[in-house]
Amino acid sequence: MEKEIMAGASTSSKGIEFFKVFLPSCSSNHMSIPPAFVNKLKAGLPGKAILKDFSGRSWHVGLEIIERHLHFTSGWEKFASDHFLEHGDFLIFKYDGNSLFNVKIFGLNGCKKEVVNNEGIKRGQVKDKEEEEQKKKEDNKDAQTDNSLAEKEKSGPSDEHNGSKKRKRAATKLEENEIQDTAECVQPKNPRFVVNITKYYRYFLHVPGSFLNEHRIKLMHDLILHHQNDKWPVKVVIRNDGRHAITTGWIDFVRKNEIEAKDKCVFDAVLGTSNTCEQMHVQVIRAKPRVK
Repeated sequence: MEKEIMAGASTSSKGIEFFKVFLPSCSSNHMSIPPAFVNKLKAGLPGKAILKDFSGRSWHVGLEIIERHLHFTSGWEKFASDHFLEHGDFLIFKYDGNSLFNVKIFGLNGCKKEVVNNEGIKRGQVKDKEEEEQKKKEDNKDAQTDNSLAEKEKSGPSDEHNGSKKRKRAATKLEENEIQDTAECVQPKNPRFVVNITKYYRYFLHVPGSFLNEHRIKLMHDLILHHQNDKWPVKVVIRNDGRHAITTGWIDFVRKNEIEAKDKCVFDAVLGTSNTCEQMHVQVIRAKPRVK
């Protein structure tokens, strides 16, 4: 029989609620439960609980007393990661009896965060698909532009408008080359990879599997990103398909450093014994100057 964590109260337990604000520094590995809520329980809780989100999916978590307070422990980290919890998210827990908690999550914009779509696909997977579709659209658009320019080049310059478009295209290409040159001119001392930031990388960042395999890097779960003179703790999770993703803490890094779509991030992996990686140095290459 599981050990019960006792609480004393005479009111009915079912339906009572409490809220918590997600703070990565103290909520990533475990989440505390308010003592006032525990005191309202009619009976004790076993050593485990179930968290159910709006989609009906469930996560099994442990219940432990840490520093005299009850916490969600083992399994909580996966719940936080699967729901892409970020700093300031507002969570409402409703106790439904039998150690079951229904959880609602609200973002900083005040709206409920719906992490799973109607087909039961995780948000990260949805974003991946959207990113692939967006990339295809951009590739098709570029291909159409190239074909159009090729046709016009065959017929020769026709008017001033045509010449203006060519000059604009040449200038854009020059800017891209300058950005690439900036990344290449810094001689790497450690294994390095470069990521083109898209609007879908707001919530997470995938570390290229080819990079990890080539250098036989073992990426640790707790990772420190170094940028300029600051340190940013982040979490690394392994997706079901084997990909490594930087999740918790990444959104704070992006916001504080004003990283935008089309910027490039250069990651230098600092390797320890047995090629373990607990730290990365990050350079941000701006696609365009920031207006202060």
